Amino acid sequence: MWGVGLQRRKYMFRYVKRRADRHWFPKPEDMPEALHRLLIERGIRSAEEAEAYLRADERCLHDPLQLSDIMPAVNRIKAALEAGETLCVYGDYDVDGVCASAILSQWLRSKGADARVYLPSRHHEGYGLNEEAIREIAGWAKLMVTVDCGVTSIALVDL
Repeated sequence: MWGVGLQRRKYMFRYVKRRADRHWFPKPEDMPEALHRLLIERGIRSAEEAEAYLRADERCLHDPLQLSDIMPAVNRIKAALEAGETLCVYGDYDVDGVCASAILSQWLRSKGADARVYLPSRHHEGYGLNEEAIREIAGWAKLMVTVDCGVTSIALVDL
């Protein structure tokens, strides 16, 4: 597998490929060559591992109720749904943040919620929670749920 790292050199960044252990396995007959190479680069070691990786099911998921202090969050979201509160899903602007925001807001809407998504501007608001955005959201949402925000700013969470 190849990882990409950045090294700073005279005010310029240069990509450096880092090599990890790769194990070649025979390409299944119905698998495109490009996919086979990608799976090998990803660290897949056999056709069986490839099948499990590409066709993952619910058995591969961890139980979210094992997360520390998850029940107060679950109960608050349930209360918001029952009360018909407007919810804000505050995501991050990167690919997993956008996807997580879409998935959660779609699920909330399927439960009848007025769920709106807020994705901060990468260039104007930066990564994570933003005080100005929180104050704006407070004007239209009763509950804000963050996804993919790596929250460590306790003061902003309190706000």
